[in-house]
Amino acid sequence: MFNAVILAGSSAKGDLEEQEQVDNKAFIYINSLTMIETILVALEKVEYIDNIAVVGPPDGMNEIKDKGYFFEIVEQQETYLDNIAAGLEQLDLDKPCVVVSADIPLITQEAIEDFLGRCAPYDQDFYYPIISKEDCEKKFPEVKRTYVRLREGTFTGGNIMMIKPSWILNKIEDIQMYLSYRKRPWKIIRTFPYLLIVKFLIRRLTIKDLEQYVSQLMNINAQAVSSSYVEIAVDVDKVEDLALVKKYFT
Repeated sequence: MFNAVILAGSSAKGDLEEQEQVDNKAFIYINSLTMIETILVALEKVEYIDNIAVVGPPDGMNEIKDKGYFFEIVEQQETYLDNIAAGLEQLDLDKPCVVVSADIPLITQEAIEDFLGRCAPYDQDFYYPIISKEDCEKKFPEVKRTYVRLREGTFTGGNIMMIKPSWILNKIEDIQMYLSYRKRPWKIIRTFPYLLIVKFLIRRLTIKDLEQYVSQLMNINAQAVSSSYVEIAVDVDKVEDLALVKKYFT
């Protein structure tokens, strides 16, 4: 069994929130459900997800909970990583935990189950999904993503991960910067040793190289997980993102 943390914290309102007249984009409606509800629906259908914690504004989350969803409400903190830690601390720290962003409303039960299945046998500390550019452009040709070219192909990252709680709670300060760069991979690349930078420039950098670099840097075992479920990479950050997702939402 696994636990799950949904990250639904927010800071300043942007154009998206202003347009939809909400303080937090997790409460934007797409058809009859808010974005946070689409995540809850998908997670609750996965039979081996045990407990769910949602990190966000308590008032709004109480309104969602009153609709019949089952989750622990955790008040949002100042940073992305603090939100992850706050959510984990409300759950069983001995169980692997799935961490999901609240702004990927196209996610499905099947996408989550596929990702979890690919993480087996669950003996690593950190699993992060990668999706090929080919799959992204085939399924959602209008979606704009940041890609990194590796020897095996060109990839983007997803908005879901599997972690061992004890690892991330002990490494918060060390990984704060790297997680803040998750949508700006070129900044991560600038921290590489010279040899890895050269391999990247000549298009010889491999997935294994990155796994080994992150593992050595954080003193953990990290693994990239290839997924063909593009839904886990389609997030809603801007007004145009919402219009695009509404087009595909079924």
